[in-house]
Amino acid sequence: MTSAQCLHDLGASLPSIVQCYRDVLQDALNDSKLWSTRNTTLLQAAALYVTAIRNHTEDPAYVWALLTVIIRRARSAGLHRDAAALGLSPFEIEMRRRLWWHLCLLDQRASEDQGTSPELLPVPSNVRLPLNVNDDDISPTSTHPIRERIGVTDMTFANIRYESIRAVWGMRKELEYRRCSPHTQCRCIDMCSETSARLLSRLQRDYISHFSPDHPLVRWYVGIARVVPKVTFVIHHPFSRDQMTDLPLDLLDGFFMTAVEAVEFCRFIETCTLTAKWRWHFRQSSTRWHLLTFLLTELCVRPPCPSVDRAWLAVSAAYREWDLAVAGKEWHTVTALMEHAASIRNSSSEL
Repeated sequence: MTSAQCLHDLGASLPSIVQCYRDVLQDALNDSKLWSTRNTTLLQAAALYVTAIRNHTEDPAYVWALLTVIIRRARSAGLHRDAAALGLSPFEIEMRRRLWWHLCLLDQRASEDQGTSPELLPVPSNVRLPLNVNDDDISPTSTHPIRERIGVTDMTFANIRYESIRAVWGMRKELEYRRCSPHTQCRCIDMCSETSARLLSRLQRDYISHFSPDHPLVRWYVGIARVVPKVTFVIHHPFSRDQMTDLPLDLLDGFFMTAVEAVEFCRFIETCTLTAKWRWHFRQSSTRWHLLTFLLTELCVRPPCPSVDRAWLAVSAAYREWDLAVAGKEWHTVTALMEHAASIRNSSSEL
């Protein structure tokens, strides 16, 4: 709900309602002994709470600390091991997989917010990705193995992101192994580019190629499948701007246009009426912060050209629509870069 809808329908402001539910849920989690539980239902509730509260808090450290506890309790419950060999029902096996991979997603996002390595990155795990099925395909009473579907299902969006996380973790482990000294930089970039390309190809083959072009959400799904793999590379590439000046121009331009497409897609999600009820879920500050910081840094040094004009249009519109001028302290860097880039652009237009 928007702030206006909250006032009209519920008679209270959005922040006050969020705080009310947050207080009650924190009490409920404490009363349920979250800190010592192995109950997967309670861990599911905690994961959903973190998913929601991350979009309504100015303290990313709180989410990161709470998630650390949840992850440790999940490992204690054995969720990092695939449940197929435990003699559980098909439904329980599938729900444990979904919970584990959702925690992996939250861990990745929290690490981006905090600028740290994911808690789960070094954890050995053999958990399979959740099956590509609709929710109606599984039931607590199921006794036979669940048959996986081909094409787009209720799990497609989630699995696209889980596939991307798995690819990023593999990429980061490889980068740490190579230690990425200057003489290995090009090989590391090639490896990351290949990882991104393979992921994009797999998503196209396993999901998007089966999508009906007449489906109302086709642009949304195709955008997710195209943008997510590339953005993971842009966000997680280990090179500073000084190092990137030594990269081949076509590769650097590829980074730049990928970030532009991602910001444009974020704005599309904000305005798409078909996905309006999920907008809150996409307001993830860390991804937007990385993208805008990268683009604004580039806009401060790139000469005028059509791609720069396109990037400036996307960035300035996003900055305005997302109210970043009055956002929290974590956005101060973006605000400073925005002012600097605007000053440079104005000076260029006067010449």
